Amino acid sequence: MTLAAVVLALAGCAATPVSDSTTLQINDGEIQNYWIPTGKVVATRLDMSSAGTRSGAPRPMAHRVVVTYVIASDGKVRDARVVSTEPASANGQWALAGLSAVAYEPAPGNGARVPVRLTHTMTLGAPPVTE
Repeated sequence: MTLAAVVLALAGCAATPVSDSTTLQINDGEIQNYWIPTGKVVATRLDMSSAGTRSGAPRPMAHRVVVTYVIASDGKVRDARVVSTEPASANGQWALAGLSAVAYEPAPGNGARVPVRLTHTMTLGAPPVTE
């Protein structure tokens, strides 16, 4: 392999987003050490077509959704999944749509652009009032 081919191969690797075995598992409170939301909202569309029940009726929206996701080395959210919803049978797709609409930039101490995986609880609206 020539030197030019090696340089091109390495340049291609640097541009490829990383979110694999090098992904660091972190706690929700550690995110600011690695990634900061840019404040720019990425256009996203919520596809509710598969959100219905077997009868075709839409499921109610979940009040609380636990999600797990990766912020890849390019600052984009990847591999986002709903872990659980409250109520359990409710639709939590709004949480995935919200995650995919956020772009991140590396925190000052994350010059290496370390990809991270975290689990986060998202809440829609005010919590229910209990008496």
